[in-house]
Amino acid sequence: TKEGSNIAFVVKEHWNKEKIKEKTEILLKGRDLRAAMHKVYGKHLEHYQTRNWLEQEQTISQPFTNELWYWNELCDAAKSDCGSQQERQDQQGHQDQQGHHDQQGRQDLQLLLDHLLDIEPDRIKVAKSIASLNRISPKDLWLLFRPGTEVISKPYLDEPQLFRVDNCHYSESNALFFETWALGWTGTELIRECYEFTLSWYEKDDEKLTITELECYPVKYYTSSDGARGRKALEAEKDLTKRGKLFQKLCRESKNGRHHAYVGELLYDPQPVVTIRNFGELIARRVVSANRGNYRAVWIKRTDKDQETKEPKKITIKGNIMIDFAAYQQYSPGGTSALGSLEPVEGPACKCQLCLDNTSNFTQWMRRFAAEEDMGKSSADEDINYLLLPARLLGYCFDTKVWAQLH
Repeated sequence: TKEGSNIAFVVKEHWNKEKIKEKTEILLKGRDLRAAMHKVYGKHLEHYQTRNWLEQEQTISQPFTNELWYWNELCDAAKSDCGSQQERQDQQGHQDQQGHHDQQGRQDLQLLLDHLLDIEPDRIKVAKSIASLNRISPKDLWLLFRPGTEVISKPYLDEPQLFRVDNCHYSESNALFFETWALGWTGTELIRECYEFTLSWYEKDDEKLTITELECYPVKYYTSSDGARGRKALEAEKDLTKRGKLFQKLCRESKNGRHHAYVGELLYDPQPVVTIRNFGELIARRVVSANRGNYRAVWIKRTDKDQETKEPKKITIKGNIMIDFAAYQQYSPGGTSALGSLEPVEGPACKCQLCLDNTSNFTQWMRRFAAEEDMGKSSADEDINYLLLPARLLGYCFDTKVWAQLH
């Protein structure tokens, strides 16, 4: 702290034998400092099941992911003491004890932010302006995918699909992994399905990437044909709420084995899916069996046999179909509720506030969806849930005799 009476944090620098600094760690000793940080990203800490943040000393280290993800919010919190002292003064003009701790926490937080600015000036410059960027360096891509962020991709027939980021793995390599979730239908209940994205680039590629050209990117960067940006612009242009409500209607009808006339494109798996991901000398291969959820992901040596990725085939038909999610997952060659070529992965159905706080009565809404109750007039918050529903149905095409993803 400025007064030096109490230690807010301790900086530890790690140097190698060549006297090159390898990394920096910061030990957060002051409880007031940790409390100020907790007010900003406490939900994030809960999401990652961080224990005893307030009661015990904590260590943060480069690249300081949490602090850079929440940089602007932390800066606002450090400067938010204007007027707060007066608000906490009693009638005799004495500041209460909690007000003193809050003020100390803000001062310590500002000192910490100043020090981080010296350690990571370039990345913090990006973090400050993250909302207004159009292009970004590959090494800074992870800054876009803070857990809880709504992202958009088009895994199925160029249809926009909304996901929420569950986890993002910072890496020094030339690939970024992050897990997301969207809603899915099993035939009897609405669940959250987890999907993994990989963004990769050439190792020596320093050219900035256009954010909206990425396979998956935060929906706040989406730009409609009239120049509007964000989720509301996407909803206005594509009417995803209407699409979601049609998905709900067809899911309810599918319980009765109803057949439908179908004209359009569909995707089908001709054989069990093998997903190949190439990274240097190693590749990740996921083999999906006909039993839902029964798959394995292993790191293996590259071989000529592993060079091709099996993609679902696309055809255009005019015929009769049956929508049946449960039967699809049991009898289709792929055996999973894929979105285009995007396969679901196992992941915890986290129920923390970071995952569900942005949706009104999310669990109750999911129950009403499955129970065929009257959904009533939905609020703006509940309309967001419809955007998380898949852009495709699952079922059987009688004319071509294939289990398929249907538009």
